Parts: sequence; C-alpha cells; structure tokens
Amino acid sequence: MLKNLPKIDELMTLLEKRGILTKAPRDIVKSLCRVIVDDLRQAIVNPSVGGADVPQPCMEYTEY
Repeated sequence: MLKNLPKIDELMTLLEKRGILTKAPRDIVKSLCRVIVDDLRQAIVNPSVGGADVPQPCMEYTEY
C-alpha cells in the first residue's frame, strides 16, 4: 500500500494544473501535502495507532 501513496511532486503538479496554487502559497501547499502523505504512511504502517480505516489515495480533485 505504501507504493500507492502519491509522490509530493505528483501532487504538486496536479494541484498546479487545477489552479490551487493561485489560491495558496506553494510552500504551504507543499508542506500540507507532506503532512497528509506522512499521516497516511503512518496509518498504513501502524494501523492500530490511528484507530481508523486507512483511506485509499486519490488523485482526483473536488472543489469545495
């Protein structure tokens, strides 16, 4: 499952294409991507620590 996690560069490229970087500074977006991917990684490696189901990574974008 770890192999299925997106790379930060891939996320940044996708977010840039979607126009997200016009709404927030690149360094903040990149930092948040790292935090989220790391949280997912930790949930996969230590599922009992998080206590929740590990969500499947998705490269689709939904605007809120």
